[in-house]
Amino acid sequence: MLSIQFTGANFVYDNIPTEHHGLIITDINGGGEAAFAGTQSTPITTSVFRNPVRKILAVDQSAPLTFQVEITSRKAKDSFELAAIANWLTEQSDYKMLQIDQKDLKNAYFNCIFTNMSPIYYHNKAYSFRCTIECDAPWAWEWEKTHRWNFSDSSINTKEIFNTSGSRNLIKPKVEFQLAGSNTSFQIINKSLNNLTMAFSGLMVGERIFVDCRTFEIKSISRPDVYIVDKFNKIFFALRQGKNELEFRGVVDELTIKYQHALKVGG
Repeated sequence: MLSIQFTGANFVYDNIPTEHHGLIITDINGGGEAAFAGTQSTPITTSVFRNPVRKILAVDQSAPLTFQVEITSRKAKDSFELAAIANWLTEQSDYKMLQIDQKDLKNAYFNCIFTNMSPIYYHNKAYSFRCTIECDAPWAWEWEKTHRWNFSDSSINTKEIFNTSGSRNLIKPKVEFQLAGSNTSFQIINKSLNNLTMAFSGLMVGERIFVDCRTFEIKSISRPDVYIVDKFNKIFFALRQGKNELEFRGVVDELTIKYQHALKVGG
């Protein structure tokens, strides 16, 4: 059987390594295996009557990241193997994790789907195929970051978190805490974000609370059947880009804050 030598990057999609099918990514957007085009930003502008100078109100970067890839095998694929690869890559019902073995992406992944798969033939045999990758966001994602603290010795504590995300949008973390001692309240204040305060009061002693500030999910892990929204001030914790000076009020045995940075790729 004819074998053609290609160079490129291995990848893992939906927890299945590319070695399982003997494939590598040999081209991204027509510029080799590293050529991401990036995401376009659209400025939202306005002007006043008889004034030709426009003012930018905001920048819209809502379009998801999309790029073309060429995936290649060192050995020709028959119709059965092509069908198996197509089923793996293009028949997903939801976004799946794509990790590309590339130096600048070692701490990141794409949440994406593969579409428009078309084979490429050499000597009447299928060695490669082109696909379009459509992501769930305008960027790749860095691995989740986790901060864990114990504030059982003092009722007022301060910490700093540096948000180095490639997006200027606020990060909405997941927060989990367990009250300590006889404490029944807890607050997180972001002094770098106009003193944004997420507060709980009137909780049960020792209660463990979970908050997803992005999806607005709030629940008591200690009492999953109890409605606790009335114990909450309806303001969700967030992190701005750059340094965030945080103040915590209330003693807790454990506080966990989890979030992900956006990673811009390409130009």
